[in-house]
Amino acid sequence: MSKRLYFEYSYEIVASLLFASRFLFYTKTDGEYSRLLDKKIDYKSENRQKEYINLLLKLDEQKTIENNIYNLTQYYKNNPFLVSEATLVALSEFSHTNNLLPAGGEWANTSDGFLHLVGYFLSSYTKEGHYLLERKEVLDGLEKITNFSHANMRVLISHTLFFALMTKLLEARVNSNGSALKKKQIVEAVDQAIRRVLHQYRDYQYLGDLRYFVRLDKQIYDHATLINPSGQIAKINAKELRAGNYVIDSIETLLYSLLRFKKYEEGLKFIADIPGFHPLNGILFTLLFNLAHGLPSIIKKDIPRVLIANDSQLSPFLERYKDLAFRPIKMIVARMSGNEIFPPDELANFASQIEFEFERIGVNISFPILKSLAGKLPVNKAEAYYQLYLLIKSTKKYDETFVGHIIIINNIINL
Repeated sequence: MSKRLYFEYSYEIVASLLFASRFLFYTKTDGEYSRLLDKKIDYKSENRQKEYINLLLKLDEQKTIENNIYNLTQYYKNNPFLVSEATLVALSEFSHTNNLLPAGGEWANTSDGFLHLVGYFLSSYTKEGHYLLERKEVLDGLEKITNFSHANMRVLISHTLFFALMTKLLEARVNSNGSALKKKQIVEAVDQAIRRVLHQYRDYQYLGDLRYFVRLDKQIYDHATLINPSGQIAKINAKELRAGNYVIDSIETLLYSLLRFKKYEEGLKFIADIPGFHPLNGILFTLLFNLAHGLPSIIKKDIPRVLIANDSQLSPFLERYKDLAFRPIKMIVARMSGNEIFPPDELANFASQIEFEFERIGVNISFPILKSLAGKLPVNKAEAYYQLYLLIKSTKKYDETFVGHIIIINNIINL
């Protein structure tokens, strides 16, 4: 069994965004989209792309989102091909007046707001884990991010679908110890995400907007249907798909492609050949594929971890979300390592809290019985957290030896 508790999702997501951003930045000059995969780009000189991803990943908390709207707006003004005019106007209005005045109606149904959710998703998942979609404050935050630029209910439902899909895919990856998902697992993630979100909006006031999603789930109007959303999506005629910058087109195309293709390049080529292609869908598909399968070899080769780790703009994100995920555990361990002497029942309570926190972030793996830490000191934080997990799961007696192990682990974590 792998001893990896630090899943490299922050690296995977940054790498996939950096790789796929060429679909936006180079389509205007390269001509054929399909040739972009073959283009060799020196990313160290591509500061515009790194700046953009840096901005996107800073949109991870309510406060930082509002503080970075101005920078995001200025970036879009200098790179207008990245965003619709309606989105740019709405963001600019907020950055100058601090008032929400998003575009509404048919002018605000674009899919360019999807990327504004990525940083918020990463931060929210590391803090909430499996409970993410059950947290009202998280969904309220998602709605606020949407409302910075879009006042169209179709966009909000689509954003929530995309957010839920990222959540279910990452949840399945964590439960698989980081392994690539099998077709059945992807199908289950899609079904769970769609049913979860469309049920959330199954209210009379949303009926007019839900009709746009009927090709994803017939249960919207036919509550007796036994066809799961994944089966319904598979029935869509590929010739009827459109890959333009309209939220319904984007969400249908992304879900259809994710369910159909096991190879990244094949899925990307399929999307590129759909009429009305918009390069944003190339980024979104890359991100979803990465969450389901891990980084494709073409991205690993093109953007190795060391490239991001050595970059002053991007490297902070590799550690940022790990610290968020393990912060509650770290606080409990630090308290247990203090000078205070706790009775066994209180130590057991602390252990129960730590176990809950591990399960929250999805760590629930089989393990050998831990007999002793002697001669097996953790060599880094990842190993320390792994041994902590084994210790908590296997300890039967909460005594001085148990506390001694906790102190050792705490010292490694705080190196």
